[in-house]
Parts: sequence; structure tokens; C-alpha cells
Amino acid sequence: MFLSSWDIPWCLGADFNVVRFPSERSTRGRLTSAMCEFSTFINQCNLVYPPCEGARFTWSSHEEVPILSRIGRFLFSAEWEELFQGAHQVTLPKITSDHVPILLHAGDAPSMRRPFKFENVWLKVEEFTLLVKNWWDQFHFRAPLAMCWLKS
Repeated sequence: MFLSSWDIPWCLGADFNVVRFPSERSTRGRLTSAMCEFSTFINQCNLVYPPCEGARFTWSSHEEVPILSRIGRFLFSAEWEELFQGAHQVTLPKITSDHVPILLHAGDAPSMRRPFKFENVWLKVEEFTLLVKNWWDQFHFRAPLAMCWLKS
């Protein structure tokens, strides 16, 4: 799996259009191959599925007797969980959509360093671009190429 090879913290919230277990549908039913494949994907990628407070289901068919399911959710890497310990999902009131909005409380945010600010005066320093190139060449990226800016 390409997701498990990312060596960076990441979080994904989506309508996966599949449930993991029959208990995640109002009609229950049986365990299907799609459920097994989704659970296998989550397990093989070591994904974390945080607790969810609020509505049991995140989608409704809006029929007279609606079919309900939990197809919306957040998943994240173990590295992301280490940064945001205590993260959990909370469902919000549904207004017009057939989907229930889900809010991710990210727990305690990591302490961040002061953001970098570029000063135009640095461009006047002789050999500035050489210094930047040397600093840049010291970094080693382990993310997929599409995740890295190209060096020029």
C-alpha cells in the first residue's frame, strides 16, 4: 500500500462509501467482501480510527424508512496520533445534506516553532543563493516524490 510507505504524519477525513462492520448499517446484513477489504486496508496501513461522539450513523438515504450507515470517518497515521493525542470525532447536526458533518477535535496541538519569514534584504547578501542551496542539500526527504518540491 502506498499510504503505509508515507513516513509523515497525515490525517484523512472522507466519505469512504463503505462500512467496516454490519453494525455500522441500520439494516445490519452480513459481512461483505467490501467490508473485509476496507478493514484490511485500515489494518495493513496501521491506521487509527478515533472514537466518535454523537450520531451513530453519518449517512441517510432519506427514504420513508431510511437506510442509515457510517460511511464518513476520519482515519490517521500513528505518527499523526502521536502529535495530536486525544483526537476524537464529533458529529454535528445535519441540516440539508444526506451526510452528517463530522468535526475532528485534534486534541492537544503540538507546540509550533515561530514561522519562518523571508526578508528581502537577504537577497542583497553576496552568495546568499549558495548558502540556501547548501542548506537545502542537507535535507533528506523520505516522502514520495509527488510530496516534495522539486529542487532547481
